[in-house]
Amino acid sequence: MWQKYSCMLCRYLLPMKLKYLLFNDWLSRCEYNVQVWFKDPLGGRSKERKHWVNLAWCLLPTLLLLACNNDMDRINRVKRGSELAQQYCASCHAFPEPRLLDKTTWEKDVLPAMGERLGINSFNGSYYRKPVLSDKPGATTNQISTEDWDLLVEYYTTVAPWQPLRQHRDEPFKSPAPPLFTVHEPDEQMGEAPLASYVGMDTLHQRIWVADGQDSTLHIYNNRLEPLQQLRTASIVSDIILPGAFTGNRAYVTCLGTLYPSDALRGSIETLQDGVKAPLKALPGLNGQAKALPGLKAGSMQAAKSLALPADSAQNTLQWLPEVLKDHLPRPVQLQYADFNQDGSPDLLVCGFGYNNGALSWLELDTARQVAVKEHIIFPRAGAIKAWIRDENHDGRPDIWVLFAQGDESIWYFENTGNGNFTPQRILQFPPVYGSSSFTLQDIDHDGLEDIIYTCGDNADLSRILKPYHGVYIYKNKGRHKFIQQYFYPVNGCYKAIVKDFDLDGDEDMLTISFFGDYGLQPQEGLLYFENQGGINYTVYTLPASRLGHWICMDAGDIDGDGDIDVVLGNFSQGPANFPGMGSQWRNGPGFILLENNTRAARKKN
Repeated sequence: MWQKYSCMLCRYLLPMKLKYLLFNDWLSRCEYNVQVWFKDPLGGRSKERKHWVNLAWCLLPTLLLLACNNDMDRINRVKRGSELAQQYCASCHAFPEPRLLDKTTWEKDVLPAMGERLGINSFNGSYYRKPVLSDKPGATTNQISTEDWDLLVEYYTTVAPWQPLRQHRDEPFKSPAPPLFTVHEPDEQMGEAPLASYVGMDTLHQRIWVADGQDSTLHIYNNRLEPLQQLRTASIVSDIILPGAFTGNRAYVTCLGTLYPSDALRGSIETLQDGVKAPLKALPGLNGQAKALPGLKAGSMQAAKSLALPADSAQNTLQWLPEVLKDHLPRPVQLQYADFNQDGSPDLLVCGFGYNNGALSWLELDTARQVAVKEHIIFPRAGAIKAWIRDENHDGRPDIWVLFAQGDESIWYFENTGNGNFTPQRILQFPPVYGSSSFTLQDIDHDGLEDIIYTCGDNADLSRILKPYHGVYIYKNKGRHKFIQQYFYPVNGCYKAIVKDFDLDGDEDMLTISFFGDYGLQPQEGLLYFENQGGINYTVYTLPASRLGHWICMDAGDIDGDGDIDVVLGNFSQGPANFPGMGSQWRNGPGFILLENNTRAARKKN
């Protein structure tokens, strides 16, 4: 402790000239006191005390100089640690600044995990857990010496703040929100403690699809929230391409294989055949659905809208095809539909998230047998979590935009160069502690260029602390694949944003959900409405439905055919580790809810 404060005194309060004078004064004092001490060793007690005081005073500059020397040594070590951090950390992902996390989180949680991957098993006498880099056993070779590792750790634990950074909002969210939505729950619940892993709006057939990971079941409801059908799935469902204008009467169901991190190839894609056929359209590389007839649940929703179900919403019309379309996939989390090799037959894009290993790939389909005949690896990297198909350069070939959220968190653009081949280009890169969760492409400012709306908030890995940089970002498109950050609103644990003109005023609003929110102080973060005030300016409102569930998935569409955008939310009732008590509240909640948009109805009344 004395070294710390004496060093601060010597470095900041004493200029070099003063240090020089003190040093010369110290020499003269030492010389005088030593002479006095030896000339009069039998002097009086007061004289002896004076000598001790003088001797202590003359030693003070020595202690200061020694502390400075020690401090300079530490500065050199930290500097070397910074260089090592740039060398080893930035080689795999964006360089994580020490200020992003507090000292304890770096030392106890994040750095031990990094040490595992570099072959380090201990630090300062504490042993790290055994490296687990894949489901297959194998040893990890040392990629860094223990001496260099100690310097790297010292850099982070020295420069990082003692406490986590605090969240700051220039504009706090407001309440109450405009009367935009009415909340509706199904009368029949999926079961106790629902774990909704997917929700989707089939606006063509006026159906809501909800997957429950509790027992690997898929529930189909009509637009009055009445159950139509229930089907078993191979494992927990992560995504579905619904029957629609481009897939006809087939739905492609993505099964994750295992919810928890693993490199086991247990994921699969299965095909559902709908008894009601939908007209096919030519594949543009984009998914789309048409409007449907009105009809909502009597009692729960406005009785005046209650109509007979259309014939294509009859019960038990969906059946599994006998053959699995594709299996042995690395935890697939999303599918997209396009003709990547321009052969006239549909293909599937697979985001194989994996764990340490994964891949972005596309599948050639045998449309007669509905099986994949060949898999093409586009990018052999784990973490692909969200993809969008666009013909970016207007050459008639579908290109791909992808968010990777594992390790090297980044958004990439893959240009289709023909015959199903792609050239990758990294567009944006984020620190690995951000927890990238979703992104979408939308022309927010109506300048003819699609901007990037990005969310980060996944907090299930190593650094499970609230982070002020979690939230929703808007990156403005400047052309030629150049994007600059134009907007940020902090939302703890932000998981997804949907951009739609919810209030029908001609500009793009947003809804966000949070899965790792500050449930102790700000539970309202679970569901927020961003009302666009023009350009990229928003007023942010809380919605009462935020407290009804632990929202992990969300979809939007005109489910009642009245011309405005409704929203469905899925409740994954398992509580986060940092707020364990919240789970009991969510377990008693609905598996999903429907937010009926009242905008069109209110305008008709007026």
